[in-house]
Amino acid sequence: MGLQSVWGPLVAWDLFLAGAGAAAYLIGIIAGIMGERYRSISRMGVYLGAPLVGIGALILLLDLGHPTRFMLAFSNMTSSIMSIGIIIISCFLVLGAVHFILQLRFKELKLSKFWIVGGVFALGVMSYTGLLLGVINAVPFWNTPALPVLFVTSALATGGGAILLALAVKRWIRPAKAAADEENTGKSLLLLSKTVVTVVAAAVVVLVFMMVVMSNASSTAQTSVNYLLSGDYALAFWLGLVVIGLLVPIALEVFAWVKSKTLSVARLSDLGAIVGVCLLLGGIVLRYAVLSAGLPLALL
Repeated sequence: MGLQSVWGPLVAWDLFLAGAGAAAYLIGIIAGIMGERYRSISRMGVYLGAPLVGIGALILLLDLGHPTRFMLAFSNMTSSIMSIGIIIISCFLVLGAVHFILQLRFKELKLSKFWIVGGVFALGVMSYTGLLLGVINAVPFWNTPALPVLFVTSALATGGGAILLALAVKRWIRPAKAAADEENTGKSLLLLSKTVVTVVAAAVVVLVFMMVVMSNASSTAQTSVNYLLSGDYALAFWLGLVVIGLLVPIALEVFAWVKSKTLSVARLSDLGAIVGVCLLLGGIVLRYAVLSAGLPLALL
């Protein structure tokens, strides 16, 4: 049970899935722009994007309690960040679903401006997951520009982790096909390793910055920080987020990067699966911890 009951576990899963799915799609689009040699990342990002965001949207509907409340969100689209977010998510789902279906139908589907527009909406979905909390003045711990940045970097990490895990599962299920595309798969895994190390390192910097700033802010925000660092959520924060979700992925990916010339593609893929699981666990723990430790002013 968190310090506040309005934003519960369902919201954490919605934010997590929306961020991870949108980031996976965006990574896929960027990989597609970079060239054919990264098609493994590009195709997997498209396959993960719309389904993950769609599941998150269904969870949001469940949290709202009644489908008609979802439609009411459209009536205040100029002033409500939730309404704007729902519209962005809806546009992304349409574009992502069309891209998903066409990619299934045409194996050599070419990148076009249409899909780049989808990437722009994906970035909007990722940003929305942090802005949704950041504009809530009643919870000082959330009301900081650092939170949207943290959620965006975390989304990129979890999106990359989802692709790493999916590529490994694909290799386990269809080893013959994976063996026929070893060179491109190896290049894709190394690119993802560098990307993951970069965004996770950025997330660490933003997280430390946010904790320092909030620990010197209002007493309410300080209480939230204390709950994370040494209180009821300390185990989840330090073990689930810092160790498993941040430090372990960095260590494993740096190892894979350094040993890339001696490790086989199969071993790189297996390491990627472990990293992917760690990143996904860290992503959901981050959102649950941030939501749970958000102490409203009314509780003082």
